[in-house]
Amino acid sequence: MNGCVFLIGTSHTYQYGAGNAWSKKAPCSPEADEAFRNVLMAAVSTHALRGIAEEMNEQFLAEAKVTASVPQLIAKQLGLPHAFCEPNRRERVALGIEQENEIRVSARLNGRSEEYVAKALKEQFEKRESVWLQRVERLNAWPVLFVCGANHVSSFSALLAREKVFCEVLHADWQI
Repeated sequence: MNGCVFLIGTSHTYQYGAGNAWSKKAPCSPEADEAFRNVLMAAVSTHALRGIAEEMNEQFLAEAKVTASVPQLIAKQLGLPHAFCEPNRRERVALGIEQENEIRVSARLNGRSEEYVAKALKEQFEKRESVWLQRVERLNAWPVLFVCGANHVSSFSALLAREKVFCEVLHADWQI
């Protein structure tokens, strides 16, 4: 495959933007929201990106009481194609992808080690990230900007490399 992904890892709080009620952390401030938008705009401009994709889905946005993600809004503003790549809960069940909290609770109840939890999480990340790659391929807008949680930057960039997709990490953990 001939593809090129520019990757920005960050907190999902920034993806939801200012006014987010979902995060257990402080909601994204208007200043942080503006700074994140500027980072996305600069990435698109600097690298002549032709699409934006992200670790997000409509279900998570609705639960956060947000109508659109910041990357989605930037794509719309610039007239670029956009893709939500994260499987929703129904899709996760169909794909056999377990939630992180389910893995941790089950491990605690069954006396499993932290090493077991780390291995199980890695396996679930791999399943999810494979779905992301499939959805980015379907978007077919190269080069593409991909925004995900900072904890996925290393593993997703490794998957891209294995699949012969050029990847440049613009920010491993962007924060204001």
